[in-house]
Amino acid sequence: MDFDIPNRKLIICHSEEPNVVLDKLVPLGFGAKIESSQVLEDFEIKPIQLDAAKDAQERKVLIWLLALNGLMFFVEIIAGWIAQSAGLIADALDMFADAAVYVVALYAVGKAAQHKLKAAKLAGVVELLLTALAFWRTGYQIYIGTMPEPNAMIW
Repeated sequence: MDFDIPNRKLIICHSEEPNVVLDKLVPLGFGAKIESSQVLEDFEIKPIQLDAAKDAQERKVLIWLLALNGLMFFVEIIAGWIAQSAGLIADALDMFADAAVYVVALYAVGKAAQHKLKAAKLAGVVELLLTALAFWRTGYQIYIGTMPEPNAMIW
């Protein structure tokens, strides 16, 4: 796909019938229509230009974010366990979820949009599982009747 945003044009190389692609674009509400259509040979399709410098910068930022979230996860999970605090454990799980999202994002850096979509879906599933775990832990602590250690939480 080649986007020409100022002129509101989109060029798509595809293997489907043109009207099948158009049917997918019309519901977006941008006034999609086919201006022209032509058959291209394999050698005529220009490869997607990857920006290695941009990918490297994105990868570097994600690694830093992963390291910070990973560190905070370990600090909070240990403090939460010692303090028997469902709140600290839930926050630690949130840090872990963020770290997991960064791992998935690192996988997707420099890859095609299809891989990025799969990565986003996987990140969503991880977030849902960790949310369920946090709810379970809170319910468990209510069930067994433990109270958090206030001194450990203030520490």
